[in-house]
Amino acid sequence: MERKEPAVLRRPRRNADEDSPLPLANTVGGRPHIDFSWKRDANGKRRLIGNPNKPMRKLHELFGRYLKAGIEAMGDDNHPLIRLPSSSAFVKGTNPLKNAERHRDGKFFYITDVKDAYPSVDLERLAALVVYVRRYHEYKLDFSLRALGQNPALAGELREDRLFPSVLAFLESFCSGPRGEGLAVGGPLSPYLFNLYCEVFSDQNLRRVCAKYGITFTRYADDNVFSRQKPIIGDIRRELRRCIDRAGFEVNHRKSRVLSREMGVVHVTKIGLRGDPSVPGKTILVFPKKKGDVSTV
Repeated sequence: MERKEPAVLRRPRRNADEDSPLPLANTVGGRPHIDFSWKRDANGKRRLIGNPNKPMRKLHELFGRYLKAGIEAMGDDNHPLIRLPSSSAFVKGTNPLKNAERHRDGKFFYITDVKDAYPSVDLERLAALVVYVRRYHEYKLDFSLRALGQNPALAGELREDRLFPSVLAFLESFCSGPRGEGLAVGGPLSPYLFNLYCEVFSDQNLRRVCAKYGITFTRYADDNVFSRQKPIIGDIRRELRRCIDRAGFEVNHRKSRVLSREMGVVHVTKIGLRGDPSVPGKTILVFPKKKGDVSTV
């Protein structure tokens, strides 16, 4: 009697070029390029800022559509990548005021700054995320988006996908800094890619920790803001920092702060929060003005 081999479930084999974003570069009417130069930011720090040419801007627009089409196709599981619930910057309907308002009930604050945030983005992990989005219906039964963010080993399976090399090559060639590392500061799509990366590899893990301790959490670009009614003690701060570290980021301890409303005005994305001495429990928002004056509401 002929022995039958056991059935093996395999994903369909794909052409290496199928679904690759690289051909988009041939449709933008020129050679996409970013010129980098040293400039000082608002804090006086020198940074390499990119100035993309017109074809590069068009290419980033097309790649944004490529990503959003994949996210839309995910259906009911795409909500975190559409809503980006922790981000208060570079998302429609968000601004520094709304970010501060989410913390107006807090009495104790922990505010962290991420060192060299865009250049620190791990492009291989970002490429794995893009592959998961574009191949979602092939991988969703194996692991979820949440699992991808919590278990770095899962990115290894996505690196074996035939789409991965072309996505990584696209990111390194057209979205990265001057040495092909991290995201380009000044890249048209960098804020969106940074938000997607943070949502999967950092924000969702921070939300899980914050839910355990009753902490309100928002992220404004590279500033993580945590607040609650009780002190955010050292053990909790270390647990939060581990989530940030696992995303490949480094906390800038020199610019991070542990604050209390009892110390005076607490500034969240340059909007001050202070108690109203005439109405217990009421918070006043303090807005900076040009000559050092403030207005309050």
